[in-house]
Amino acid sequence: MRVKIFTSFTLCLTMMACGPVQRSLPKITSEDIQKAKNIESTLQDEIFKGELVEAMKGDDALEQRGIVISGIMSRLIRMVMPKHLEIFNQIEPPFVNKEESFVEFKGVYGRCYQFRLFYKYNDPRIKGVEWASSVLSVPAKDQKNTKAGVVLAPSLDGFNPLLEAGLWLKLCRSGIASLMPESIYQKNSNSWNKELFDPTPSYRDVEEYTLYEDSIRRYEFVLNKNLELLRSYGSIKTEKDQNLSDFNVMVVEPERVGFWGSSFGAVVGALVIAKDPKIKGAVLSVGGGDLPYIISRSKISLFKKTREQQMSLLGLKNIEEYRDFIATYIESDPLRFAKQSDAPRLHMILANKDNSVPTYAQNKLLQKFGRPSNGRIQNGHIFTLLYTSWFNSNTSQTAIDSLIKKLGSPLPASPKPD
Repeated sequence: MRVKIFTSFTLCLTMMACGPVQRSLPKITSEDIQKAKNIESTLQDEIFKGELVEAMKGDDALEQRGIVISGIMSRLIRMVMPKHLEIFNQIEPPFVNKEESFVEFKGVYGRCYQFRLFYKYNDPRIKGVEWASSVLSVPAKDQKNTKAGVVLAPSLDGFNPLLEAGLWLKLCRSGIASLMPESIYQKNSNSWNKELFDPTPSYRDVEEYTLYEDSIRRYEFVLNKNLELLRSYGSIKTEKDQNLSDFNVMVVEPERVGFWGSSFGAVVGALVIAKDPKIKGAVLSVGGGDLPYIISRSKISLFKKTREQQMSLLGLKNIEEYRDFIATYIESDPLRFAKQSDAPRLHMILANKDNSVPTYAQNKLLQKFGRPSNGRIQNGHIFTLLYTSWFNSNTSQTAIDSLIKKLGSPLPASPKPD
């Protein structure tokens, strides 16, 4: 009898089969939480009192004051960007000799453990790119635990921590993990070139009139891939071939994977949600429908510059002619796919003074989706994104509570002040 017990005990130690093994990550400390609180406080001061809000008065002024805003934004991005997400050694990236997706632990950000998730990139539209990465932010297992996660779809500029880092902090505080597209990697002789993921069509020739449709399809591919990765959370490995679920992080359940899209991420996200019934809960922030209308009237400098060049090449006299022309090259308009039956899955945030994704287009998408629950902010596009990300407002908290409820998770108590 003793021999059998000893043998079983030895086998248990050898095979690690006596129950789940709790692997350790650095403990999230009060200093980590206070540092994030200081970042949030500084951003709030900048948004309401600093030079940023002065430079951003009205979306109409964005192009004229672009240099001023760009300098301010760059400074603020350096402040909010976690140091552990800085670029790796391009000669020997961690995915060399890897065949499957995996995560690499990077550090702590507020109440989040952050990982870089590397995965094989096989979109035929982008030649020469073999790998891509996303930032996975997940709460500790012993903190608020909804067992839910969302794919964060960033705005037109792609990966921009100034707009989305506040959501990392806010979602983790509410017990929600997030996965956000970050970079793509291309092999160049003896090294790898890393580019931050950017869905915009700025690199295309203006005579390629499919550039908007191609950009949407490319972004849709990346978002669907990230949803697939988050749903397979339980099988994700670390760079040392350990199960991520064995660490002291919250485990995301496949049926509790949702979506949060901002700006262009909300436009393309509307397509993803409409086509994927497995998404039970989603937030769309300042996204719209009727893409020809948005492209022909948006004050975003990229759209405006491309529009003017194309109108000149084609000899078009007015915006209405351009809208009719570009409509023939747009197939992936959210208004073609959105259904009123999708309303129970959605919550929308709208900006009532938006000239980037015009408020008219936001209201059209709201109507097409059957008027789901929604919140409105009386301001322009960028201010609404910053406010939603960095302030614990009723608008953003209502969106988070709605998301948790739709994903079937128990609604945790309101986060305690940090």
